Amino acid sequence: MVIIALESPTVANAQKLANGDFEVTFAGPNGQPYQLLITTDAARAMASWAVLTTGVFGNSPVTYTDNSATNDPVRFYRISSP
Repeated sequence: MVIIALESPTVANAQKLANGDFEVTFAGPNGQPYQLLITTDAARAMASWAVLTTGVFGNSPVTYTDNSATNDPVRFYRISSP
């Protein structure tokens, strides 16, 4: 069994694109799992945030484009690991 010491993910870039989409680039230790979460109300309990994507960090940063970002006037994002 391999034990991985968990570290907080880091955000390298976050930007609203010209077409209204939102793009975020983030990274974490190789082999560590992650979830990208979203909500329109930051006061909501974490258990009620929606999961946009999940995965396992590799050698390169993860870039995710939220094509639904234009559907809500405000969105909050969080990277959770694990």
